[in-house]
Amino acid sequence: MMNMRFKGTLRLPKINFQDDLKVIAKDIIIPDMIKGIHSGTDIDDKAFPANDYRTISRKRGSKVLVDTGKLLNSFQSKTKGKFNVVISLKNIRKNIGGYLQLEGIRSKQGLKKFKFFGIRKAAEKLAVKYMENRIRKAIQNV
Repeated sequence: MMNMRFKGTLRLPKINFQDDLKVIAKDIIIPDMIKGIHSGTDIDDKAFPANDYRTISRKRGSKVLVDTGKLLNSFQSKTKGKFNVVISLKNIRKNIGGYLQLEGIRSKQGLKKFKFFGIRKAAEKLAVKYMENRIRKAIQNV
């Protein structure tokens, strides 16, 4: 067995993870959720249920979850505590967003749920890559 003793100063990088979480929320996760809505795919990369013919008629289009643009513009991130950033919907769309995703809409085809709020695998990979690069740069600058 070998024992080692370290004499000197070990400097560790200072990283403000709160700022990094804000960047990840603002620049990776929220844009990815919006992109999913535009492409008509949920957070599991599956197609959203099709709109009912009455909804298509009322909206004058078949774009799922897109009508007035209020949902797309309601994503927000907020700092909560020292090491938390929470992504949510603004009050204007919070109730309907929760209803669409959690409870769903009853139709002739059955219960339709729209899983648009969450983190896709691709966004998760981008967030991890962002943090790996951030930590690597911080270590290099020590």
